[in-house]
Amino acid sequence: MAPTRHDRTAWRPAKVTLCILTYIPNQIGYYARRLEVFKTSLSSIFANTPSDQYDILVFDNGSCPEVVDFLRTLRDEGKIDWLMLSTHNVGAGNALVFMFRAAPGEIVAYSDDDVLFYPGWFEESLKILQTYPKVGMVSGRPLRGHFGYGNQYLANYLLQFPEVSQTCGHFIPDEWEREFATSINLEVDSFMNHNRQYQDILLEYRGVKAYSTATHFQFMANRNVILEGLQPDWDARLMSGPHIEIDKRIDALGYARLSTPERYVRHLGNVISPDDHAAIRELGITPFAPPWTPPGRLSQEIFRMVNGIKGRLATWAFMVRNLRPWWPSGF
Repeated sequence: MAPTRHDRTAWRPAKVTLCILTYIPNQIGYYARRLEVFKTSLSSIFANTPSDQYDILVFDNGSCPEVVDFLRTLRDEGKIDWLMLSTHNVGAGNALVFMFRAAPGEIVAYSDDDVLFYPGWFEESLKILQTYPKVGMVSGRPLRGHFGYGNQYLANYLLQFPEVSQTCGHFIPDEWEREFATSINLEVDSFMNHNRQYQDILLEYRGVKAYSTATHFQFMANRNVILEGLQPDWDARLMSGPHIEIDKRIDALGYARLSTPERYVRHLGNVISPDDHAAIRELGITPFAPPWTPPGRLSQEIFRMVNGIKGRLATWAFMVRNLRPWWPSGF
């Protein structure tokens, strides 16, 4: 018989399970500095989250051996409570299903692996989640572009809960919008001009303010609610689509999608920019790499030219491979 057959555990999971999804298949090209970004993100979580109020679950979606070894070391050191290692890249949507179904906490706090956390993110998100009625998800920062979808719930929500007031205008600082556009390599002026069409919707309930939108790269939610918003079937898509569709399903179910009125998280992307580097140092965290500086115009033109040639070669290879069965015999 097993010696622990009749033993009992005194350990209990924390109320909040912090779920992190990572995918770093190699350390070249786009992923060359991604591990450094991930380490910075984890350092900000460890530094700025009450250590006795959460457990960490990491889902690795098929990363390279260096990343897996790093995660196993954190698990062995007790800094990660649960480590789920996938041989395959199962796609972002399916990975969320794995994580949220496995998370033991009654609240889940989700994050991509490239998010910087500021002091207070945990407490402020939890305050909104536990104050407002019928909340679906709460993010640690607002994004103006996200007012463009996922707000169908709001009209009925305000009728159902008349104590919730709303104010419309442009309140989100342009600095926050520029920082996000830079992190995903968008042309800043075009991004800003496009998003000016949207109104910021600021709610207030029992003295607590929150924007009527949420980001899908980082949020906190009641586990039983987010499980309602998960995709019903296996999704073959790796990345584009599943996150936004969770937003839309939560919205369609009538739950509020909210974010803190202040910026408590920062999206870093695949490199650490000079501005990110300064923000990290202000938090008292040692950056894991020097700031990345974009290549000059000549380098960018050469890169685009090489990519164009690679694209044409790939097209020709596809045509040759698929037209061969129809060629005349002996051709």
